[in-house]
Amino acid sequence: EEVVKNRYEASDTVHTLREEGVQVLHSVDATRLGDSLGADFRCDILIFNFPHIGGKSKIQANRELLKDFFKSAADHLSPGGTVVLSLCK
Repeated sequence: EEVVKNRYEASDTVHTLREEGVQVLHSVDATRLGDSLGADFRCDILIFNFPHIGGKSKIQANRELLKDFFKSAADHLSPGGTVVLSLCK
């Protein structure tokens, strides 16, 4: 929530999503969704703002993060669910 308070555009978007009945969560460990949200948590759409670790020497760390995220996401998507992955600057 702190990040959203500091960015008007994000705050406006989160407000609109919540008005439409979307559950918006922050500070979730994307590599361990069960720990953060509960083992039985399921969702239709999972949006992950990937925090790309810059630099050529960080490629392996980025790959590990993506691998761990997709492994965790597979356990928590509803049948036919969708993953949306965006790259954050």
